[in-house]
Amino acid sequence: MKNSTFFRAGIILFCLAFLMVGMVSHADSLSDKQAAIEQEKEEIQEKLENQQEILETNQNKIAAIEKEKDARQSEIDKMEADLEHIFEAIAQIDVTIADAERQYNEKLALLKERSLIMYQNANYSKTQMFIQSESLLDFLNRQSYYNAILKSDMELLEEVSALKQELENKKRLQVESKANIETLKAEKEALLSNLESEAANLENLSASTKALIAELEKQEEEMRVESDRIAALIQSSSSSSSSSNVSYGGGPLLWPAAASRYISSYFGMRMHPIYHYMRMHNGIDIAAAGGTDILAAEAGTVIVSSYNSGYGNYIVVDHGGGISTLYAHASRRIAGVGDHVSRGQVIALVGTTGNSTGNHLHFEVRKNGNPVNPLNYL
Repeated sequence: MKNSTFFRAGIILFCLAFLMVGMVSHADSLSDKQAAIEQEKEEIQEKLENQQEILETNQNKIAAIEKEKDARQSEIDKMEADLEHIFEAIAQIDVTIADAERQYNEKLALLKERSLIMYQNANYSKTQMFIQSESLLDFLNRQSYYNAILKSDMELLEEVSALKQELENKKRLQVESKANIETLKAEKEALLSNLESEAANLENLSASTKALIAELEKQEEEMRVESDRIAALIQSSSSSSSSSNVSYGGGPLLWPAAASRYISSYFGMRMHPIYHYMRMHNGIDIAAAGGTDILAAEAGTVIVSSYNSGYGNYIVVDHGGGISTLYAHASRRIAGVGDHVSRGQVIALVGTTGNSTGNHLHFEVRKNGNPVNPLNYL
């Protein structure tokens, strides 16, 4: 008899020990899942903050680039005006050089002609000059006059040649200056082109971001419209006697997420995680791993099992007595419209469909179709 008692006591102790190990193992598993969910939540929040910072940085860069573009354009306008003056100066110098070359060539031709004649008739000229001279003094005067003319021609030739050289030097300097300014202008235009290209890329990126935000806002509006439609549907279903074979009689609802009790966002006004401004949040968000079970918070009838861009995959269960619950962003819907579900029954799986930033369950409680704080019922 005593041995039988000891045997039963041993079995009981063994079972208790096994249950304790299982509970510890289950607690460790939940702890690990909770840590993973926390890490995922932090990563999502960091990505959202980075996206917002990128958008703001792009806007600042665009403003700075536009300012720099204006400054560069002013420099280019000034350079183009300087180039116009240089072109005009070079054109004027070309005219002056052409005139100097004409005078130079005329004088050179005249000098060559006179020199040739004087060379061919050198002896005759001297003899004739001597014969025609009235005196030695007259001959010397004629010779001096001839030499003076020759010297004057040579000086004129040298003067014209020097003028030509000076003008050519000026032209060379102006051409070099023009080339330098054109090189600088080309560099500035290349810089301006790069700035315009960078600004265009940033504009496109900002436009894409704005388009994304506009699309998300559209989805948010669709969610609001869908919420109003759900409210009307709930009120209509609640007024129908065949809508549910149960009637919620009060008491706490069952926690709807099997794998997590962490609330990442509460009911009421909140800073929207995507739009970054205050918006009404009609339920609570429970961060949970994707694919984990979503449980019916109370027995009732499924009146909605659908998808839209805001809620993603979502289910609404009418529990009677004016109370209904909504489960959104599911990766998969299990229960269908008209199904009678029991308290704790798996009706969907956690996901991140619709307007969502990560795996979680968006859970709402509605009274007569209007959202109320779920924490007052859980």
